[in-house]
Amino acid sequence: MDKVITVNQVTSLVKKLHNQNTSIVLAGGVFDVLHPGHIQFFSEAKKHGNILMLLLESDEAVRKYKGRNRPIFSQQERAKMLEELADVDVILLLQGVLSDADYYRLTSSIKPDIIAATKDDPSQSKKQEQAKLYGAQYIEVIDRVGNHSSSDIIKKLGL
Repeated sequence: MDKVITVNQVTSLVKKLHNQNTSIVLAGGVFDVLHPGHIQFFSEAKKHGNILMLLLESDEAVRKYKGRNRPIFSQQERAKMLEELADVDVILLLQGVLSDADYYRLTSSIKPDIIAATKDDPSQSKKQEQAKLYGAQYIEVIDRVGNHSSSDIIKKLGL
């Protein structure tokens, strides 16, 4: 199984995984500058299912929400780094800037067993609603590790 997939490939992959009774943990983010908090998050999320699937935001979305100097690494570069991590099984490359309705449709097509989010995730309430709407057993909220943040690291580096 290829770790990096597109939205066009997700339906057939998910169908195959569900037919094999494989549980899917869904998480998403930018993951621009990998740090210990990301690694801990992936490790904790993976404990709750067989497959950890990450929705990886597009460069366009990152610029819109994080600023014109972001991302530091392109989506393809971020995907390549994530691909090397043992706890990450699938990286779904998102295209463009998605609306809430787009995320809801995507979650509906994936039908994850669990939606994982860090504590204080600004989208936590939407993810909880998606979990209820689309049959996820529960949402697993994972504490942040220390005060790690890609944005804070980038500021410290003066980028």
